[in-house]
Amino acid sequence: MQLEHRPNYDCYVDYYWPRSKWVEENCLIGDLSYTGPEADEHVNDTLMQQVPAYNCVSRKYEGFNNVNQDLNYGVNQQVFNKRPAEVQERIHRYVTDEWTLLEHVWSYYVHRATGSGFYAGKPFHGYYHSIVSHFGTLKRVDEMIDLMRRWKGVSKPMFSTIGNQNPRPIKGLNLVQHITTFGYELCKDLTKYLEEGKELYSMKHITDWCNQRNLDIGVPRWNFCYAQMAADIACYFPDIIDPNTSLYCGNNAVQAIEQMFRKPKGMSKYDFHDAALQDLTERLGTNAAAHEDTLCIYIRFLKNVDRSGRNLKNDSGYFIMDKNDQPLVEVIEKKELTALELLVA
Repeated sequence: MQLEHRPNYDCYVDYYWPRSKWVEENCLIGDLSYTGPEADEHVNDTLMQQVPAYNCVSRKYEGFNNVNQDLNYGVNQQVFNKRPAEVQERIHRYVTDEWTLLEHVWSYYVHRATGSGFYAGKPFHGYYHSIVSHFGTLKRVDEMIDLMRRWKGVSKPMFSTIGNQNPRPIKGLNLVQHITTFGYELCKDLTKYLEEGKELYSMKHITDWCNQRNLDIGVPRWNFCYAQMAADIACYFPDIIDPNTSLYCGNNAVQAIEQMFRKPKGMSKYDFHDAALQDLTERLGTNAAAHEDTLCIYIRFLKNVDRSGRNLKNDSGYFIMDKNDQPLVEVIEKKELTALELLVA
């Protein structure tokens, strides 16, 4: 079913996405300056050129996936030389070639459980308080669990900033205890389930499987992070989970979808999200997981989120729209800005 497009659809497909793709290929991966003459010619957008958050459309290059890329590709990646010096030194000591599937699944789980090293606007975005970046120097999960417990014992931070969706721990357990007990058992059983599977799983199927484990013990669903973990496995083990299936969208991506498409009456929200991601995939390429991630950034672009404190604005001429497709510039500036600024911390 073809969805009705709203004005901010045109902004995404004709303005934001192609410019972000150019920046990814030429500045993030390549060595051109974000503010040089070539970028001025091809991008010509103050917000996109001045704020690094808007610099990619490929999920694997987004900062929240840096550690996963390191664990899977080590020194054999195009952006290795752009990693922080201390990270490069650590990667040279990685022993991930000796890992089993369990170590990978466990690392994806902990990466999402601890906030993915997230700290947008900082040079070390993707590595902030990341214990998972250190997992690559260890061979087995029990060593990684021991490292987490030692960090906890000396109060060494291993969780990223506010806004991240840490798991709801079992009553009576702190986050590290929950992750290293319930989380470990989940990863161990999930790995067995994946290895014994006789079919190529979808990302949603695996997300539902993980959520059911939560529900079985009375813990709320952890939908977004399980969805991202499933997408991580699909990215690096496409023979186990199909990376071209759809996935559950996070709140920011949902906001972006609602800005770009009009939901048909009677269509379920999940079918609506799937149809939107399919539309974008057919129009622009990549896949649903990549667009879900890019949409989370695109909604910030429409809201002119600038964590540098300079109050920069995009030059697209597009803004957040109300249900009648009227720009909500005044509302954003007067009512939403304070809430958005909470993300700076």
